[in-house]
Amino acid sequence: MENFVNRTEEAVFEETKEFLCDLSEEAEVIHSRDLDQEQILKPKLWVVTPIDGKENLSSQIPMMTLNLSLFEAGELKCSMVYDIVSDILYSSQPKKGSFSNQVRIRARSSIESALYIDDTANQILSSVSSKFPLHSRSIGCSSLGIAWTAAGKSLIYTGPASSLTQSLPAIMIALESGHLVRLVDDNLNSREIDILALPKNEPGNLVIASPRVLGTILSSL
Repeated sequence: MENFVNRTEEAVFEETKEFLCDLSEEAEVIHSRDLDQEQILKPKLWVVTPIDGKENLSSQIPMMTLNLSLFEAGELKCSMVYDIVSDILYSSQPKKGSFSNQVRIRARSSIESALYIDDTANQILSSVSSKFPLHSRSIGCSSLGIAWTAAGKSLIYTGPASSLTQSLPAIMIALESGHLVRLVDDNLNSREIDILALPKNEPGNLVIASPRVLGTILSSL
């Protein structure tokens, strides 16, 4: 099954690369695992995560995404997360908002009975889940969990910061929809993080929520 997943990922990447190159011959296309600060300075660069949720694919769980980012001379121009199974395209452009199939999406501000996506190993929000009527779920696809949060389907997303590079489009969509992103360490200390600095192997976990929700949650940790 691992060989099947790897072959599928490579096939999706090659087909996506061919499509993007047909759109713009001068554009370069790379896999998100190869992304670094030097690469994003190129005149026109597409960054592709062909499959986020490879373990789901291996286990035949229908939750996976295809992610795209477009950089021009170091400037992020657009971000896209395509929910392959549900046929939903989440997208954003800097200062132009975020969209789900071209419908504007915005951050939720109310704390009520709601789902939150927790893809961390230690469930960092377990200490506050008893204080709020939240229902935890792990979906095994960081970009989809973040996109759901951006679209208001989930109140909060938490997940390992090690997934930053492959989840970059989803994080930017969340930011453009009005959410905040914080890095929380094992001691439950939080800080801002520069997503476009492309930090690799960052310890700790991401917490993504609206300003009001995030403030309420972090003050309770």
